[in-house]
Amino acid sequence: MHGTILRTTNGGYNWINQTNPFTGTVKSFYGVSFTDAYTGTVVGENGTILRTTDGGNSWVSQENTLSGTAKPISAVQFINPTTAFACGYEGTILRTTSSGLKWESQISGTDNTLSDISFLDSNTGTIVGGNVILHTTNGGFDWIKQPNPMSGTQNWFNSVSFSDANNGTVVGNIGTILHTTDGGNNWISQPSGMNDIIFCGVSFANKNNGIVVGYGGTILKTTNAGINWFSQLCGTNLTLQSVSYVDTNTASIAGWYGTILQTINGGEITAIKYNDKYIIPTHFYLSQNYPNPFNPTTTISYELPKPSNIQLKVFDLLGREVETLFKGEQPAGKYEVNFNGSGLSSGIYFYMLKAGDFIGTKKLILLK
Repeated sequence: MHGTILRTTNGGYNWINQTNPFTGTVKSFYGVSFTDAYTGTVVGENGTILRTTDGGNSWVSQENTLSGTAKPISAVQFINPTTAFACGYEGTILRTTSSGLKWESQISGTDNTLSDISFLDSNTGTIVGGNVILHTTNGGFDWIKQPNPMSGTQNWFNSVSFSDANNGTVVGNIGTILHTTDGGNNWISQPSGMNDIIFCGVSFANKNNGIVVGYGGTILKTTNAGINWFSQLCGTNLTLQSVSYVDTNTASIAGWYGTILQTINGGEITAIKYNDKYIIPTHFYLSQNYPNPFNPTTTISYELPKPSNIQLKVFDLLGREVETLFKGEQPAGKYEVNFNGSGLSSGIYFYMLKAGDFIGTKKLILLK
C-alpha cells in the first residue's frame, strides 16, 4: 500500500524498501507476480503497472500499455516469462503475451470488481470478485460464469487458489470458503466456524494443504482439502491480507501496517516483522496538513494510540460542514487522508478530528 515495495533475499528475515517511479505519492499497490528472482510486476491504483528486470532495483511504468484506463488493478499473475493476466475494477481483465509491453482487454461479462486470479497454464484459469466466479479454458478469449452457491447473497469473493486442474478454493466475506474438485463446475461451501470474519487470502501448496487468512489476525489451516479447518495462533490481531505457499512447510503472510509473518514448519509462525512506519502511537495526535497552503489537494495525518470511533471533517469559516473525510471505527495506528478542494473556492477552512474524548482542530488554506 501507499507506494511501498519490499524485497527479501534471505527468506524474509530482512526486508529492504525499494524505490519506485511513484516515490513520494500515496498510490497503492494491490498485486505482485515474479517469474524469477529478477523479473516481476506489481499492479495497483489508477491502472498502475510497474515492471522490474533487476530484482526490484529499478521499476519501469507500463501504464501506457493500458490505453489510458485509470481503473484500479487488483491482481496479476505471470504464467511464464511472457504471458500474464490481470484483473480489477468494473470487470476489468487484461492479458499480455509480450511480458507486459502490450496489454489487451478481455470481455469478462460482468461489471463487478474482480479481486484475484489463479491460472494453472496459459489457457486454464479462474478469476473471482464481487459475488462472481469466472473460468476460462482458452486463455481468456471466453470467460464463463460458474455456478455460485452464494448467489442468493451479496457476498464478495476476495481470493482464489487452485492446486491442480480440478481442486480449487475460493474465500470471501461472512466466513465464506468454497471448494471444488471438478474444476469449478460445482462449488461446495465448507464450514469455517467463523461466519463473522472476512477472509482475505488463500493459498494451497497441494491438493490437501492450505491456509486461509483474514481480519483480526485470523489464520486457518487444513491438511485434508478443507474438510476440516483449524485456527492457528500468530501473535497479532491485525488484518492479514494475503498468503503465499512455497511448500508444505514454508509460507509467508502479509497484512495491515506492514505486518509480515512467516512459517517454516507448516504453521507455527517463526518470524514476525512490522514496518517501523506503523509502530503503534502512544497518544492521540492531529498533524498539520501538508502542503499548506494547497491547491487543490493536501494530506491530513493523525495518530490513534488505541482502537477508536472517529470522525474527520472539514468546515468553512462559518462552521458549516464541507466534507466528511472519514467516519467509523479504526484500529490503533498512523493514518493519512487526502482532501481534494477542487470544488471549493479559495479561503481558510478548518479540519477537526474527534476520537473518543479527543478533539483536535487545525486550519488549512486553499489558494487557487
